[in-house]
Amino acid sequence: MSDGVQAIIIAGGRGTRLGSLGATIPKALLPIGGIPLLEHQIVLLKRYGIHSVMVLTGHRGEQVEQFCGDGSRWGVSIVCIREDRPLGTAGAVRAVADKLSGDFIVLYGDVMVNMNVQRLIDFHRAKMSDATLVIHPNDHPFDSDLVEIDNDHRIINLYPKPHSPEQYHRNLVNAAVYVLSPRIIPFIEERDGVDFGRDVFPRAYTMIHMYGYTTREYIKDIGTPERWHEVDHDYCSGRIERALFDCKRPAVFLDRDGVINNDIGLVHRPEQFELLPYAAAGVRKLNGSEYLAVVVTNQSVVARNLCTIATLETIHNKMETLLGRERAKLDGIYYCPHHPDQGYPEENKAYKIDCDCRKPKTGLIDRAVQELNIAREDSYMIGDGASDILCGKAAGLTTIGLRCGRGCKDGLVMPDYFFENLYEAACFIVEDPYRTVYERICSARRESGKQPFVIAIGGNSRSGKSVLAQYITLSMRRNGERVVAISLDNWLLPFQQRLSVDDVFARFQMKKLEHDLKHFFDGNTVTLKAYDQRLRSSSNSLIHYQLHDATVVIIEGIVALASSYIRSIADLKIFCSIDRDLLVRRVNAFYRWKGLAEDAIMHLIASREKDEYDIIKQNCVYADMIVNPVDHLS
Repeated sequence: MSDGVQAIIIAGGRGTRLGSLGATIPKALLPIGGIPLLEHQIVLLKRYGIHSVMVLTGHRGEQVEQFCGDGSRWGVSIVCIREDRPLGTAGAVRAVADKLSGDFIVLYGDVMVNMNVQRLIDFHRAKMSDATLVIHPNDHPFDSDLVEIDNDHRIINLYPKPHSPEQYHRNLVNAAVYVLSPRIIPFIEERDGVDFGRDVFPRAYTMIHMYGYTTREYIKDIGTPERWHEVDHDYCSGRIERALFDCKRPAVFLDRDGVINNDIGLVHRPEQFELLPYAAAGVRKLNGSEYLAVVVTNQSVVARNLCTIATLETIHNKMETLLGRERAKLDGIYYCPHHPDQGYPEENKAYKIDCDCRKPKTGLIDRAVQELNIAREDSYMIGDGASDILCGKAAGLTTIGLRCGRGCKDGLVMPDYFFENLYEAACFIVEDPYRTVYERICSARRESGKQPFVIAIGGNSRSGKSVLAQYITLSMRRNGERVVAISLDNWLLPFQQRLSVDDVFARFQMKKLEHDLKHFFDGNTVTLKAYDQRLRSSSNSLIHYQLHDATVVIIEGIVALASSYIRSIADLKIFCSIDRDLLVRRVNAFYRWKGLAEDAIMHLIASREKDEYDIIKQNCVYADMIVNPVDHLS
């Protein structure tokens, strides 16, 4: 435990930004979940064995003093000391320096904190630090004091706000939680209004041992009504408790080039880095959830000697700065600077190695899982190429491919899901739009008792059928069901073999499709060449559909409910409905990914309206359940 460590809680602020909230009570006594913030802090300190607490008061100090008493009701010893004039955060500490016997932890009375204090103190002691600042990314680094650390976490610079727009810094914000030794006291000037972040730390970091302790745990000030409401909501929802390092958290691992920024090929200068549309919105969506947002990226530009590690980190600083300007933050950036191919005269030989961190190897993810205490089984990998998807699958993650960037066009492996961009993928992960549908399906499955339970999912193109089918498949498999998922796209005629007079039923070879399905349900193996959506042709990969001991069979495709045979064997029929405007937008995006020109896409839509869209739309009358897609990009 934290033997010998004292605590100081600075609770003298006026709370002028809080308006009416702070009109009658001090900030430290504002309720979070019905409990004064100050009590949350005292209980946190007690949990980690800190029993000696000084509360430094000022404005409305008598209320704080009356609330604290001697601390005996919490099993700690509290001494309240009121300043007679505003001394500042550091000045208030200097005034009680004679009461400090060793290392002490400083908390601010307007900051909600839930973190493993013992890990912080252990870090402070292991580094033999004179001053340890807790630092973390936040969603407003542009108006926060920023800290720069080296690879050993030693503080090598501080950047008080405001920041020059021409400079790029890591999103590592001074979180206003410190572990200090008495060696900091001489750096506190004997005057009023002395602030740790503005006045003390910038003077001290080059002269004493100062370190930054990085954490993704919950530390947020309640200095405005909006932030107070947010903290109160987070506490009542349990989010604050779940953010403790001891609790595993899910993460979304993000490739960089083509997912967050334009992939121009080997970005090696800061001026080449530009955010993709929707990227900041996607990261911000993750930030508002339980998921950590962690970048894992191959950056062979170092091994190729196109740039140094320092330049690469400047590029990443620009990424964090640009995201921060749009109120988005990353919880970690892990990069591989290596490349295995050797023998080029211009290469940086130190980085031309066969490492364990270059995707598709899982070293970057393994390291992040360990350092951030990530729940691997609940996490995702989002990328735009085969190395990302292979890495995610090898690491045991759910994989998502994007049609932006490289668009997963290398064709080596299929992701679990496909989306247009990072924002659309983030919305799917965070909002979990098919959860209610899945629960209804499970209820129908239980009521039926039939095995195998057959689910047919039909609907127009781009209506979300394949995403829904995959969601059901993965969810049921996690619950122990043995699922065979059949995509009717694998019966599509290659584009080159289609006739201009073919309608949707000819394209899907309906007679062969129904014959093969009957063969399958009779217990035989059906083998097909997998259909390549991008090339609109059969691939060289073979798919084998076998019933065996399946408990659930999912049949998904445009014509699933158009087939009288499939309807006759389906225990649950689902139709994915989509309105025309959304369908046209999605078809446009989908065929641009396939490489079709604009006029070819318009011609295709016009022809499909006659021989597919209106025909398939009528199949909704056969459905037991109608599902509407969510459009996040309108």
